[in-house]
Amino acid sequence: MLINSVIIILREVLEASLLISVLLAFSKQLNLSYRWIAWSLVIGFSGALIYAATISTVSEWFGGVGQEVTNALLQVGIFVLLLFIVVLAVLQFKRKEVHVTILTIIMGLIISLAITREGSEILVYLNNFTHATDLFSVVLSGAVIGRHWL
Repeated sequence: MLINSVIIILREVLEASLLISVLLAFSKQLNLSYRWIAWSLVIGFSGALIYAATISTVSEWFGGVGQEVTNALLQVGIFVLLLFIVVLAVLQFKRKEVHVTILTIIMGLIISLAITREGSEILVYLNNFTHATDLFSVVLSGAVIGRHWL
């Protein structure tokens, strides 16, 4: 059970941390402020809590595949916003004026969506073990190891 928790948490955290790392490096390259990361983390964690709390309702949407559709829409949203970042980066390198505010809002939305998606999956996984007190401590320790392994 411990290794399963490590792998699941590692898998979920890896995608969001990779996006955060790339966007922070991009932000540093363009000499942007890092203030956007704070509000995007707050929005992302809030979204993850709300999504995880309503997962049973969401799962019933679209004939029982609501969670899959919602996760796919979140992923498509991240992809489309990443395309906007690429377009803005090309414009920046061609020395056309790029609005910094738009760029930071898009990066913040990407992080918020990624944390909402991945964080909710972690919360749903951990919530499944809250009623089994003998397993919860093992699962929680595996989750902590998976999170700190990154």
